Amino acid sequence: MKHNALLCISIASITISSLLIFSGCNDPSQPVTEQKYDSYLSFATTEESPMTDSYLAEGIVHKVDLKSKESSEIFQYHHTAMYPLGVYDEQTNSVYYSKEVSGNSIEEKGLNDQIFVHDLTANTDTMLTDDLIAVNDIIPIDENTVFFLGARRDGLLVLGKLDPKTKEVQYWKEPTPLTTREICVDREQRRVYAAVFDDEAEYQSMRTDGPDPDYTLYSYDYDLADRREILRQEKGRISGLCARDGKLFLKYDSSNKLIDAQTKEVLFESEKDISKERCFSEDGKGIYCFLWEEDASGAETTGNDTGIYYFDFETQAYTPVFIKEGVDWPLQPNFQLIPAGVKS
Repeated sequence: MKHNALLCISIASITISSLLIFSGCNDPSQPVTEQKYDSYLSFATTEESPMTDSYLAEGIVHKVDLKSKESSEIFQYHHTAMYPLGVYDEQTNSVYYSKEVSGNSIEEKGLNDQIFVHDLTANTDTMLTDDLIAVNDIIPIDENTVFFLGARRDGLLVLGKLDPKTKEVQYWKEPTPLTTREICVDREQRRVYAAVFDDEAEYQSMRTDGPDPDYTLYSYDYDLADRREILRQEKGRISGLCARDGKLFLKYDSSNKLIDAQTKEVLFESEKDISKERCFSEDGKGIYCFLWEEDASGAETTGNDTGIYYFDFETQAYTPVFIKEGVDWPLQPNFQLIPAGVKS
């Protein structure tokens, strides 16, 4: 009888312990370890493909950790577009990039490059768009929002927004024949900027060797609902857009200007021939920009190699960030700073 009583007590103890263990696992008060990552630069380069078809090449998506200064190759793929366009999103451990749907997609459907996402965790590819003929920019914001600049069947470039989970695409379509040359985002203010011009006026200008068409810089909220005109450039381009916390660094009126987007006050101006491939540093005290070897050789650098450099607004000096021998840079280097965050 004593033995049975002890057995009952042991079973009860085990049951209570089990309940405590399982309830502890589900206790919302228990701390959850977050997987944090530091801010980094993401960009793409190419290398020759071992395949016999010379049109195919290897696209390589890189990451440069701005805290450790370490660089790594995140993803490789066969790219068939004019230049590789890919960006690594560490929050979702995914790479967004563009490529042709098939080798003869233009002849078959009148389509060409589309936006794809490669899930590095699941090792899967998903096509996110199906109505483009070209992709010029891809900017991931979070797991539900990616902005892009793409050309549709009419050939005009347009600002687009897509949800990678649902594949829902939303466009801000300027009235024809207006088209969009460049876009950038202000992650702190949650605004998108777009430089817009008249496509027919530009075509006429090219035929007659005349001046550039008028450009207008607009900003939109993340819902593409609120549009505001920021500034206009008559007979001249607005280029080299980058934005951070209400500040814009761009080229217009023949010089590079740092301006307050709301007051239009010019905070800094430089006559240097700074490349239009640029993005703000995380502290806003400078930009990361791209220099070809001939440009870098005349800059205040430790070398004369092609690559990504940091340009300081105060000192106006360049510092190399990513220089690597043998890297084949695309015609339009696309890179952007992804701020520090937490993996989803």
